[in-house]
Amino acid sequence: MEALKIVLRVVLLLVSLGLAVIVLMQSAKTDAMAAYTGGENSAMSARPKGKDAILGRWTKIAAVVMFVLCVASVILEKF
Repeated sequence: MEALKIVLRVVLLLVSLGLAVIVLMQSAKTDAMAAYTGGENSAMSARPKGKDAILGRWTKIAAVVMFVLCVASVILEKF
């Protein structure tokens, strides 16, 4: 059981590092303050295309995998 915990934590570490890299690779959104304050931004209405769409999809996948690994880690810790 200890080996499974170690493997799970190593995979969690790799997924979290991958998630950080994916987020850093995404292009910055312009006029972020307008979006924060409720102002209009034409870039927000446009759907991401190309590289940004792929990176956005992988960000969501990596976040879900990281969440599942965190929950599994807590469950394994209890037993």
